[in-house]
Amino acid sequence: MSTFPRYAATPTTANVTLTVVDTEYTYTIPEKTTKLKFQNRSNNTIRYAFVTAKVATPTAPYFTVKATGLYYEDNLKLFGKILYLAGTNAGDVVEIETWQV
Repeated sequence: MSTFPRYAATPTTANVTLTVVDTEYTYTIPEKTTKLKFQNRSNNTIRYAFVTAKVATPTAPYFTVKATGLYYEDNLKLFGKILYLAGTNAGDVVEIETWQV
């Protein structure tokens, strides 16, 4: 039997400012996260990965969220994961929303 209830109940909202171009920034995803979504407030492309040293100087594997795009995942069971972020425009703000049980 799963230790997660069927539906997430507690939202967490965060902002990560990508102050310097092509620099890796991190966000620690809260424990027991079941939903994750993020986007760039400025509608510029950003890079992300779930392992370090991939996004600052783009090195595969990494992924992009295109301008005006939104990353969204549901039905997760995350414990202790870190989101690594980078962008090509100084000062972009990544808006992050997670839901926990």
